[in-house]
Amino acid sequence: MNDYRYILQPYRGMRSRHTCPQCKKPKKYIRYLDNKTGKYLPYDYGKCERLNNCGYHLNPYTDGYAKEVWKKENGKDWRKTKTRKWAKPPATPKAEQHYIPFEIFKSSLRSYENNRFYQYLVKLFGPEKSADLMQRFYIGTSKYWPGSTVFWLLDGDRKVAGGQIVLFDASGHTHRMTKPDGSEQRFNGWVHTAIKANCEKSGQPMPAWLKSYIEHSPKFPCLFGLSQLTETITTQPIAIVEAAKTAVIASGYLPEFVWMAVGSLSYLNEKRLSPLRDRNIILFPDQGGYQRWKQKAAELSSLAKITVSDLLENNKVEPGSDLADYLVLYAPKEFLAEQEETQQVATVKAKYRTETWTRYDGVQVTNIINEHGYPALWDEP
Repeated sequence: MNDYRYILQPYRGMRSRHTCPQCKKPKKYIRYLDNKTGKYLPYDYGKCERLNNCGYHLNPYTDGYAKEVWKKENGKDWRKTKTRKWAKPPATPKAEQHYIPFEIFKSSLRSYENNRFYQYLVKLFGPEKSADLMQRFYIGTSKYWPGSTVFWLLDGDRKVAGGQIVLFDASGHTHRMTKPDGSEQRFNGWVHTAIKANCEKSGQPMPAWLKSYIEHSPKFPCLFGLSQLTETITTQPIAIVEAAKTAVIASGYLPEFVWMAVGSLSYLNEKRLSPLRDRNIILFPDQGGYQRWKQKAAELSSLAKITVSDLLENNKVEPGSDLADYLVLYAPKEFLAEQEETQQVATVKAKYRTETWTRYDGVQVTNIINEHGYPALWDEP
């Protein structure tokens, strides 16, 4: 049971998400509920999930709403009331993890020729590397929207904790459609909600596992790409982005990192990052999110060594762009060749050092000293 009277409405499908009063984006706003009455608070009290692009959040505890309600109900000035001593609540039992049946996951790992995301990857990397990326990240194909992609979320034991369904357009972005009423539909959903919709459409009862999953499983329950940990050395740095698509594309451009996605800044917490304890982690926020991600990194500093990249803040990209938007500006082969050349230069530089001294006539001379301890110039013919 939640100890707070006012809570953000738990996720129960898209019906539990509303239109943000600030950015006007539908299905992105979480309203506050009164645990005592079961009713919503006034519409202004809530939080927008678009933390980077909007950031709206009106909390009833910080603006005085909760205090005013307490005063009204008790007929007293809360500041003059003696503090009550409350007994320590019993420890909350650890929530049981719920999973999607493995057969559903396995049956999706095919039909890549119909998968729009795979088709987009082929344009970037060619069929061989694209197939490798699809297999490495266990990416599936869904019939929910013809051509849509499933980004499976496998936990550390490779159990199927969730699956995000996205339909992409030809440019590699989430497909959007304007409805007759003028609102926008983004083709982005979840495996469990798709199965539920199919059950309702066909008149079939929901299986027991689905009822339990919908009731208890959190949204984006673990990091996307987490299953790679069993195939990498512990010294290889971990790179985390927001979107699963971005992690896959970045892995094709920068394979020296183990790429993962967290889904949203609000999901970047100790529980989801706990499998990465004591690892070297680099966060790559979307453009405009650097300061928020930097603050979150500071909060999690006891968990691992975490740094935040300011790459998208220091380059001219569109507001809200992510790392994939930046990387695809470059041809992968040329980008990888340039990275390899840069690495070779860095390796050569590591073998040398500079030595500066003052000549007899007062002129300063700098020599490059090689790994043998004498000027590298001596080795030149």
